[in-house]
Amino acid sequence: MRKLSLILLVAIFALSGCSTDPYAEISANEEAVISVDDKEYTRGQFYEALVSTNATALVTNKLIDMIYQEEIGDDSEIIAEVNDVIDQLKASDESYFNLYLSYMGYTSEEAYINDMMLFSKQDALVGKYIEDNYDSMIEEYQPKMVRMLQSSDKEAANTALELIKDGADFKEMVATYGNDNYTGEPQLIHNASTNVSGNALLAIQSYDSAQILDAVVVNVEGTLFNVIEIVDVDPISIKEDFIATLKQDDTIISEAITSFVRAGNFTVYDKNVYEALLESNPDFLDQ
Repeated sequence: MRKLSLILLVAIFALSGCSTDPYAEISANEEAVISVDDKEYTRGQFYEALVSTNATALVTNKLIDMIYQEEIGDDSEIIAEVNDVIDQLKASDESYFNLYLSYMGYTSEEAYINDMMLFSKQDALVGKYIEDNYDSMIEEYQPKMVRMLQSSDKEAANTALELIKDGADFKEMVATYGNDNYTGEPQLIHNASTNVSGNALLAIQSYDSAQILDAVVVNVEGTLFNVIEIVDVDPISIKEDFIATLKQDDTIISEAITSFVRAGNFTVYDKNVYEALLESNPDFLDQ
């Protein structure tokens, strides 16, 4: 990847690095951008306000766009997907779409589209990161496709387990004996999953092949009883589900973007921006 040298925060500002001054300079610093009630606001004032309130978001968003162009480039598929979503939102009633934008805090369709594009680019980058490191991810997270039945009644859970061992349909047993926490549909579970109890996760990760667990697994509090079947452990067949699950994980998202940033030798030329990132995303910085 070529060096990512972030000088421009937004198009209106022409910033240049200065080897002796830790603050980025702004061309035409005193030039008025707008006036309100005969009071002029300069380019310098706008830059200072933006950096002090939005430095992290501005820089991170710009980085995602820059890295996407470097690592993937073609955004035609993303544009098509975003347009498709917009068309669906407008399909029934455009007034509903406008209401939706307002509810989500957007002042314009363009702002919403820009955010969707940015999110989609981030999602694509995280997916690429997982693909590039798939073997090590499998080793670290030990993913498995699992289905579960949970009940607050120990006897009900044991009855369901015995019936499933005898060939009963898992989903039917969930409907008959389970609570509403699980549907019996296969779900991906890995070492860092938070949607199962610690005891259940330990039990699942102690098996390395598809099978029904021999005994009901009780949670730490002794209040919930779990019937667990490991459906699939093959890294190839579970790949799509595994990647989709990891792409929603905030830790993986941060790890992926940080990896791309560090690989690009990211450089900050402004002290305010540097200090903001040092507080919020210190792993971005190696200077």
